[in-house]
Order: sequence, then C-alpha cells, then structure tokens
Amino acid sequence: MYYDRIIPMKEELSIDIIGLAGACSYALDCIEAELVNIKNKHGKRVAYISICMAEYWKI
Repeated sequence: MYYDRIIPMKEELSIDIIGLAGACSYALDCIEAELVNIKNKHGKRVAYISICMAEYWKI
C-alpha cells in the first residue's frame, strides 16, 4: 500500500548513551516511587541496565 513510498535511509543513528542512561534512571525512579514503593538498591539496578545496554551495543 504505502510501503512502496518508503525510502530507506542510509544514515547512521547517533545516540547520546549518557543521556539515554540518565533517562532510564529517571524512569526507573518514577516507576519505583509510584508503583512498587522500592527505594533501596536503585544504583545497582541502574548499573545493571547500563551494563546490559553496553553489552547490547558492544561498547
């Protein structure tokens, strides 16, 4: 239908990894505070998420 009009992009995507990790940390803060009321070991969870992201992107 409309798929024949899609033009593939050959540009590389640049991602601010530090900003992305900060956004994930903030989102985790919000979820922990509102939904599950967990306030300890936040740093360990953020570190784990950061390691998983680094392994995924091989950095």
